[in-house]
Amino acid sequence: MGQCCGLLDLTWVDHCRESWPGPGRFRDPGCLGLRPKRELLGGPGSSASYHTNPNHPLGWWVPLPAATVALAPPQTVRSEKVLIRRSDAVIGVHINYVIEEDLIIDDLPEGAGRDNYLALLNNKGAVTRITFPDWVKYAGNKTFQWRGSIQIQTIYKRKANANGYSCYGRGTTQGDAVKGQVTLGFHEWCHRQFLVDYLEDHPLPLPVLKAGMTQDQFKEEMERFERAAHEYDRTVRRLNEQSVDEVGHTRSRYVQTQRCYTHTLPLR
Repeated sequence: MGQCCGLLDLTWVDHCRESWPGPGRFRDPGCLGLRPKRELLGGPGSSASYHTNPNHPLGWWVPLPAATVALAPPQTVRSEKVLIRRSDAVIGVHINYVIEEDLIIDDLPEGAGRDNYLALLNNKGAVTRITFPDWVKYAGNKTFQWRGSIQIQTIYKRKANANGYSCYGRGTTQGDAVKGQVTLGFHEWCHRQFLVDYLEDHPLPLPVLKAGMTQDQFKEEMERFERAAHEYDRTVRRLNEQSVDEVGHTRSRYVQTQRCYTHTLPLR
């Protein structure tokens, strides 16, 4: 045990979690040395509500002010906004993004990425998904149309509780705990907000078309656009997961251990 705990490289630590003074999820038996040091010390990426204070007798951990109750998650209100609009002789684009009201169901409807989203829904009881409208290309007259709405929606299984604690990711970080923002509903709000911010900060790719293009030129440009559009889709989903799920008590850790983050009162 002493050798294992020695991985922390702290001379006064020679025992394990039963005497650890930090957050509740580190109080169960086990070896401190198996956890990343930055996590145990409350550093960047930590889910512990502690910060560094070199003037403190212990040198590096001092409790932050903690919220005593979990705040209710933000209410989802349907909203819609024009994202891009363009029209000329060869291209017609009118794309909105829509935040839909939350949906409570027993199963996911058919749609893009259903299998991946279904796994998440069954895993934590909720999922926020984004779906893009289809585009239409007309090879005959070499024109392009892309019209419709990008839909962003949080879906809860009927037994899920938006007011319950977040299992991993946002809702388990130091900053979230201090503010009392620890619910599953808040976690899903973070997903929605990230998607909206990404859409507004990163323009959708469009094909570069002009009158008089040859069929080969049109085909080549459409292939370039389709690669860019699919990459945009993959990127927004990947970054959304990294920003919301892979922070605090990460989803990766949850998948490995099958243990949700343990919130304590006052929240830490």
